[in-house]
Amino acid sequence: MKLKKILITALLINFAILAIGLGYYYSIPADISIETDSYNYYPGDVIVLKLKANREVKHSSVSLEGQETRLFETGINSGTRIYRGLIGIPLNCSPGENTIKIETRFFNGRKYLNLRTVNIKKKAFAETHIASLSRNREVMKTLREESRVTRQIRSKISGEKLWEGKFIIPVRGRFSSPYGQIRTYGKRKTGGRHRGIDIAAPEGRSIKAANNGVISMAAKFKGIGNTILINHGHGVYSIYMHMSRFKVKRTDPVRKGDIIGTVGSTGQSTGPHLHWGIYVNSIAVNPLSWTEREIQ
Repeated sequence: MKLKKILITALLINFAILAIGLGYYYSIPADISIETDSYNYYPGDVIVLKLKANREVKHSSVSLEGQETRLFETGINSGTRIYRGLIGIPLNCSPGENTIKIETRFFNGRKYLNLRTVNIKKKAFAETHIASLSRNREVMKTLREESRVTRQIRSKISGEKLWEGKFIIPVRGRFSSPYGQIRTYGKRKTGGRHRGIDIAAPEGRSIKAANNGVISMAAKFKGIGNTILINHGHGVYSIYMHMSRFKVKRTDPVRKGDIIGTVGSTGQSTGPHLHWGIYVNSIAVNPLSWTEREIQ
């Protein structure tokens, strides 16, 4: 009987020590380190932010000038969990030093706020006037409605990363209009910004998927023409506008280089071309930068 009491007492002591140890572990601050791939950026660039923590993050929020996204776990190295977030810098982002706010919450309920400063540099963009296209009230209403539809679709963030390596330019042709171009239209010279690149090519030329993903939209519009959206995961989408024909339909999986349609001049267009763009958390970024470097 005495031996039984001794064993029970020893067991209770061990449980107490374990409870104290766990309580201490969950009360100490998480070891967090945060880095960005650069300090200086231009409008249209993408900030790659990495967070390392010694325990699993339950919830995260990353914001810059009202734009909000979250972190995704990309791996574990010697017990350290690695998370990555992508922040698209909009064309109208305020120049100078900007603060990224990173909020993390762990499974023990503790929350942490970290700040990271980056510098947004000024950039000069080309200007052009397109006299043959008007931007009257009816056209603007149509374009706003179409923008609302596409924005609603690309606001959905998939937790699985689908793209691999660098993106490819989806069609062979001449770059006719650059990203960020300042445009005016018609006699009234109403303005706008070009949120992708235009590639002039013959009617009917094949268009390829810029990277792996899932077709989230293949629809015909009056303003932006026949348009495809590909979801590449983690808030990254590519858009293909003014197409003549579709070779895919919504929910189809595609691989980099797959034929998704053909060049056309549908919608508000002055001739056969492809408008190609990339969105990061609904921010239109410079698509060519994705062909020049690999964003993991």
